[in-house]
Amino acid sequence: MLIVLLYNSAVSGNCYKVRLLLAHLGVEYETVDVSVVDRSGRKELLGHLNPALRVPTLVLDDGRPLGESNAILWYFADGTQYLSGDPYERAQTLQWMFFEQYSHEPYIAVVRFWFRYSGTPERFADLVPEKTKGGYAALDALERGLEGRNFLVGGRYSIADISLYAYTHVAHEGDFDLDPYPAIRAWLERVAAQPGHAAIDDGVGTRSMGLTHRVPEVTVRVRFAPSPTGSLHLGNALTAVANRRFADAERGILVLRIDDTDSSRTVEGGEAAILKDLAWLGVSFEEDPVRQSERGSLYLEAAERALSAGAAERDPDGSIRLGRDGTTLLRADGTATYQLASVADDLELRITHVIRGNDHRPNLEIQQRIARAIGGQLPEVIHHGLVLGEDGKKLSKRHGHSSIAELRDEGFPAQAVRAYLDELDLPEHDVNLDLARLRRLAIDAIAAMSDAELSAAAGAPVEVVPVLRGARSLVEAREYARLVLEPPPARLPPKAQPTLDRFVELRRPAPDRLLPDESRAILRELKAVGGDLRSLRLALTGASTGPELSAVLCALSREDALTRAARAGSP
Repeated sequence: MLIVLLYNSAVSGNCYKVRLLLAHLGVEYETVDVSVVDRSGRKELLGHLNPALRVPTLVLDDGRPLGESNAILWYFADGTQYLSGDPYERAQTLQWMFFEQYSHEPYIAVVRFWFRYSGTPERFADLVPEKTKGGYAALDALERGLEGRNFLVGGRYSIADISLYAYTHVAHEGDFDLDPYPAIRAWLERVAAQPGHAAIDDGVGTRSMGLTHRVPEVTVRVRFAPSPTGSLHLGNALTAVANRRFADAERGILVLRIDDTDSSRTVEGGEAAILKDLAWLGVSFEEDPVRQSERGSLYLEAAERALSAGAAERDPDGSIRLGRDGTTLLRADGTATYQLASVADDLELRITHVIRGNDHRPNLEIQQRIARAIGGQLPEVIHHGLVLGEDGKKLSKRHGHSSIAELRDEGFPAQAVRAYLDELDLPEHDVNLDLARLRRLAIDAIAAMSDAELSAAAGAPVEVVPVLRGARSLVEAREYARLVLEPPPARLPPKAQPTLDRFVELRRPAPDRLLPDESRAILRELKAVGGDLRSLRLALTGASTGPELSAVLCALSREDALTRAARAGSP
């Protein structure tokens, strides 16, 4: 285990940057406390390590020293998830770190020091207004940079965020008001919620006491990697839910990776359909989506590493293949194959566990070889059984119910589909779709909805919700609502007239809106005199079957009920 020595001040934001990254990476370290107020003795303490005599100064386990917080961040983050391998994103990271060093820290950190740690803030009273002005200018720029983004670079938490978080999250200690900066405040919450996060005042070890600061274990990171071919297949949805559940159980992170290297399989609107399905199922992600089509330079670098290591060879047409078995890594046009892209992404994104269907088992051995060829090791892989049709064959459109869009269109509530997938868990073997169970869960889900939820799901006014309660699907619920709100015309034979007349006699003196007990009392009275309730249903809804008749009476106002009865009766 790598153990480094950090010359550190517990209150310094620059030192905190380093401690925070080391915590994320699981690097153990010891500290030597250095005062940020009393600088006497620094030459003797740091002169042989850092000519600038500043903290943080870090000594690697081989004795080499390294100073400047952002340089230390870059050194430790390189090759990890906290620093992109993409050249443009690396340049953007430097852009934000330079901004922090020259336009942010000299104002916000300095005013904070004067107010909180100098001991004589009055000495700096004349300088505070200009420094404060510069601090707000930096906050304005940071707010603009975060608008519409979760993190500063590439949609992922990185050392750019760590660099700027250190002093921004304590800006209030310099009397900076963050209320006018909603994007910054939301970003601060996202950073603080990252697994393995360490607060600035978390305890740190001191070398003089012989204590070592032991940081959390490596954060679990899993990924869901669909191709943008349209609505999710039910089997892919099982994989997505399984990954989300695993990440939640391990307090980890779920990454969405769009596998769009094969343009021939990409469907227009396919990614949007996937995002819609995942949101409908309640599957969320901690980071913005990663698209393989935007990461070509990463795959090129990986292939070049395999060449340099002698594990791959270049063909005359320019393509690159594994030397051992001839598996293509890069095509002749320079684009990556699925196998290389998948492995390179898993390594660069620091994925710890790959959870996927059994249909990927044949890829395991070749992907392990590719990982070794490009200088890494494939994450732990967990395969689960597939979802088959009720006939035991591969689930397809001919079966129906094969995609999330189909299930949604058939009226299955999202809660029912998610519950079914959660029940399947991680099946060791293939499972047949249990449509009867799914339908039972749909009934349960509808019954469990609040009036407002069911009204929204069915697209019906809340007044008609009682009519919808017995529906077996949202499609049926919408049909029930239509029967109440827009019934087809009905003309009944003369023999139904006595029932309609008696109904009018009972309904007219009753309240405008009936309570359940009141509606049932009317129906009991009609039955007692031999009334034809089927004819009453036809008069009120235009259909011979449908929702509970007592619920229909509750949903209709007195005027609507009497008007329909009169219209359906004999002229």
